[in-house]
Amino acid sequence: MTTFVLGDVRNIQGYIFASPRLLEMRGASALLDFFNRAAVDRFAEPHGGKVIFSGGGNFLVEIEGDGSEERAGRFEDDVRAGFFELIGNGDLAVVSLADQGGFQATLRGLHDALRREKRQGEAERQLASMPLLRRCDSCSKETADRSFDPPKRQDEDSDESPSTETPAAAPKQWLGPRCSRKRRLHGQLRRAQKQHRAANHRVFVASRGTFVPCEVPQISEYLAQARLPANFREMVGGDDLAIVVADGNNLGSWFDKLDREHYETLSRGVDEEMRTSLDQATQKVFRDRPPELQVLLCGGDDLVAALPARHGLLFVDELLQQFEVTHPTDPERKTGMAAGLVFCRPGFPFRQAHDLAHRLVEQAKGRCRAEDLPWALGIHRVVASQVQSLDEEQAALERTDGVSTLWSYGAAGPYGPDELPALFTLRDKLTALPRSQLGKLREILSPRDD
Repeated sequence: MTTFVLGDVRNIQGYIFASPRLLEMRGASALLDFFNRAAVDRFAEPHGGKVIFSGGGNFLVEIEGDGSEERAGRFEDDVRAGFFELIGNGDLAVVSLADQGGFQATLRGLHDALRREKRQGEAERQLASMPLLRRCDSCSKETADRSFDPPKRQDEDSDESPSTETPAAAPKQWLGPRCSRKRRLHGQLRRAQKQHRAANHRVFVASRGTFVPCEVPQISEYLAQARLPANFREMVGGDDLAIVVADGNNLGSWFDKLDREHYETLSRGVDEEMRTSLDQATQKVFRDRPPELQVLLCGGDDLVAALPARHGLLFVDELLQQFEVTHPTDPERKTGMAAGLVFCRPGFPFRQAHDLAHRLVEQAKGRCRAEDLPWALGIHRVVASQVQSLDEEQAALERTDGVSTLWSYGAAGPYGPDELPALFTLRDKLTALPRSQLGKLREILSPRDD
């Protein structure tokens, strides 16, 4: 008898971006990556479970032999309790199912059960007396229960963010259970990086009634020395911010037709290819310098990253060219990814910018499907302080004479493999122009100019 256990974190992006501060975003990302790549295996081990895949907020575990259903139930209890201890909430949906006479049939049953489980949701934990207590200074959603020292710059002896106040006058920051866990792990990562060692974190295994120490895995080899700035302004300096969101093309339809062995091969292969491509793109841009790059989500075929705007286009171009996945049973079938690149000021609401980039990914995927392209890239620069939607943004950047569109920002993308090199050629020609001519071009092309 074989029993499979499927788990998925509810609203993973909502968890990572619940706080507008980079400190908590980076800590949330590291916690989820740690859960997927280190903790799930620790939970499965006492019950004879084999991790088929774990990444991007979801996992699939196989438990074989006599009593597999009972052991799967105990594994579910362990992974729920461990997740709650690690993350600070119960936003983890877990279901199990005995073999239904075939791997794909069992997988379909698991996904149906998981959808039902996720619809139940996880209620927000809020005390009745919360309005009378202090709220979390980061997310404002929970009662604050832990204080942190005032933040300082990265080059100072602190694990926190910059402050405009003097250390003597700056008040402590009070954080709730979830945000304090994010902040603590971020501090551990910064201390470990300063000491040139790997960070360690604990995993609570309920069936053993003990905490198990585990090493926090690096996102990728080259990114082990990436700078850990306190906020986006510190990362970009005087530059704008580039936000990259990427997602694999057509991989869902591949997984739907694979047997157990090839499902595992493709799952692990996609995750490894993403991290390898991320390393290669980072090296191409930053070479021997410490990378000025923050990876806020990396798992499976999903990626969310932020970096200075001056490096954004080169980084995403290299990422798209490097990422290529081959079908495990048909070597002739290959696919890449769709990506969205948003440029904005570092103080622009990150959640809004991320949503814009995600919408660009959808547009890029649409072009990949329509024209059978291996990859495509959508680009948008935010010029306003608030944005309602990408459609409204692009509509505002159109010019028309009442009959036809004379110039349209939306029609300039998404870019495919044939157009992006031409964009780089245009960029090089514009770079060679005197500043006075560039200023005149901006006046001519600006959609805000009458």
